[in-house]
Amino acid sequence: MKTILLFLIFLWYYSCFQSSHAVDSITQGQEFVHGQELVSANQMFKLGFFIRGSFNNFFLGIWFNSLLVTNPVWVANREKPFPDSRGALSIDANGVMKIEDRAGNSFLFNSNKTISATAKSNVTATLLNNGNFVLVERTLDSAVERLIWQSFDHPTNTLLPGMKLSINLSTGENQSLTSWVSDKVPYSGAFTLGLHPNTSQLFIQRRGEIYWMSGPWSGKKFGLVPGLTSTEVSDFRGYNFSYVLDKDGKHFSFSDGLDSFPVLIWVMKPTGQLEVREMMKDGSTTPTHFADCRTIENATSGCEKPKMPSCRTGNEQFETRRGIMRTEGPLGDVVILTEGLSDCDLKCRHNCSCIAYASTDPNEQTGCQYWYNGSKFVENTESQLEIYLLASNHGQVQAEAQGNANASEENILLEFGDITSSEEHGKGPEFRLFSYDSILSATDNFSSMNRLGEGGFGPVYKDFNFMCQVFFLGPDPAGRELLDWKRRINIIEGVAQGLLYLHKYSRLRVIHRDLKASNILLDSEMNPKISDFGMARIFGRNDSEANTNRIVGT
Repeated sequence: MKTILLFLIFLWYYSCFQSSHAVDSITQGQEFVHGQELVSANQMFKLGFFIRGSFNNFFLGIWFNSLLVTNPVWVANREKPFPDSRGALSIDANGVMKIEDRAGNSFLFNSNKTISATAKSNVTATLLNNGNFVLVERTLDSAVERLIWQSFDHPTNTLLPGMKLSINLSTGENQSLTSWVSDKVPYSGAFTLGLHPNTSQLFIQRRGEIYWMSGPWSGKKFGLVPGLTSTEVSDFRGYNFSYVLDKDGKHFSFSDGLDSFPVLIWVMKPTGQLEVREMMKDGSTTPTHFADCRTIENATSGCEKPKMPSCRTGNEQFETRRGIMRTEGPLGDVVILTEGLSDCDLKCRHNCSCIAYASTDPNEQTGCQYWYNGSKFVENTESQLEIYLLASNHGQVQAEAQGNANASEENILLEFGDITSSEEHGKGPEFRLFSYDSILSATDNFSSMNRLGEGGFGPVYKDFNFMCQVFFLGPDPAGRELLDWKRRINIIEGVAQGLLYLHKYSRLRVIHRDLKASNILLDSEMNPKISDFGMARIFGRNDSEANTNRIVGT
């Protein structure tokens, strides 16, 4: 019993020792790498590297020191992520703080503010109790210190107590909040919250166009959104909201001077909303939303009517639906990581022919694809693809085709597009059955003119034209989600390695003769397998060419 008691006392002492000696700083000569953390002295904030996005991009960020909080409140290199986790944060002999990886890529924090390499001082980066990450030069006796750089001068999407929104009226430089491109990707998004240069208002811009105005500052509150700085919405525990105009410009901030929980934060959301939260120590929070201008019916005070082309009224609504789009016209597919759903919405509204849009990468909600007049929506509630469909086009929604054996080519495609499997209900795929007579008719009595070739399963006959195949395979939402760019590169490399083996290292030299996407099979782990379907040609070991009288391939 005595041994157990001593062990428990040791554990308690060790945990107290560890927490009281949490590292909050790095100095010149040290390297801070992925897996390490700086924790503020009051245990409220932590700084470290994290990975986000389909490309496993590598960022440095600050977030609340709670298991429930996953999104950082500040990101250092949001516009310049690193491709892997081998980067390190350090401070060089000139006092420049930087992130650098093994490939030589670097991100500099303070390239314009340095010290002499022979200066009798040292430079330290410290995570403060209020979440501010500061770079400070101190004399060797620590008697004098100079602030070189601080994260509070470079806000991202979150306003913390003590951080400022500001504008320098002489230089035009400003500190503002810019949303993430999506909830999962920290790149700068479409919405920016800042101070209006000509009035005493806060305002939100959407890609440079005014989206929302707060109303003028009255000394205690903003005219159109009094609840934003009022205890009527939440108990702000004596927060001091300050709007100051002086010779240097103007700035807005709030603070209570306590640096303890609960703590008030403002977050600029990718949807354009300004979210006000009070964070509790356990990470829980109850958000209140302002600047919600997404719908006309539920728009909050201060929303500005967007400028639209004459073909739009501004009241159009795009509703979220699950399914696929069938198109006979052009499909705009724009893979741009720095564009999110709000950008897709804006561009679609400005194109009079656009009736629907969706994310190119549904998991990350980045990139845009559009559908235009003539396209038709096919409802499929089990689809993983969310399509934003213009409400007035619901009349074009088509149910799953239930045609008979003599269905047209269009209906046959629709049937195949809607084949689904529901494993949780114990059901396998429901395949459409075709009669022998219908197949005989479709292939013109198995005419040799419709014969494409022959493989291990017998002859293959033409039925659907190639563009129909593209349409059938292209809008498959489940397949699109599986093939992010990392997997695509792995597949390309696998195919290249397979061909290299067939041409150079195989005992029998093999030329494929029909290499195309449909002949690349994927296993359960998305590894590529090259299939020949009976069309490959085997060469002699020492041959470099051969003649053939048989034309094969597509």
